[in-house]
Amino acid sequence: MKQKIRRTLPLFIIALCIIPISWADTWQDLEKSSLKIESIQASFTQTKHMTLLARPLVSTGRFYYRKPGSLRWEYDAPVRSVLMHHRGALRRYIMSRSGYVEDDAAKLKSMAVVLQEITGWFGGKFDSNPDFTAGLRKSPRRSIVLTPKSDGLRKIISSIVLDLSDTEGVIDRVTIHEGEKNRTVIEFTGIGINRPIPDDVFRKL
Repeated sequence: MKQKIRRTLPLFIIALCIIPISWADTWQDLEKSSLKIESIQASFTQTKHMTLLARPLVSTGRFYYRKPGSLRWEYDAPVRSVLMHHRGALRRYIMSRSGYVEDDAAKLKSMAVVLQEITGWFGGKFDSNPDFTAGLRKSPRRSIVLTPKSDGLRKIISSIVLDLSDTEGVIDRVTIHEGEKNRTVIEFTGIGINRPIPDDVFRKL
């Protein structure tokens, strides 16, 4: 169970970051306003804090998302990699000395299952996922707090906090608490909403 969760955690984080949302007082209002979002693109900085690391591990990159489920999540540094999902096909490429190398498709099967399970969140349906309890929080920041229900998942993720921007459809920051002291923080800049994104972004390196 733990190994499966750890394998799918990277895609799980990605899915959380591309959820089109806006602030609302009720789940119904949030879902309704999410229907206005057709695409999102942004740069990101991902900072991983772990007790085993002398200093945080910082990664940078960019992502693109277009309804109903096309995405590209690309790391520029420190290790270059690209994950793309388009028309049901999920592919991942990792930079090697000879260029990009495609990952084994068999390794992505569990990721595809996770992606399918959480597509409901793309429409703002945070309270419908059976694996999490979702709550709206207004202080210290307007946020959605997701708490795992199962003991197995809680051993890997204690909570996830999605900080909401005043701009409709924008998440400022995602914080994934992995136990008491470990956490992954993803912050976004240069966010673009409903800009046209061609198919090639999700199909070509």
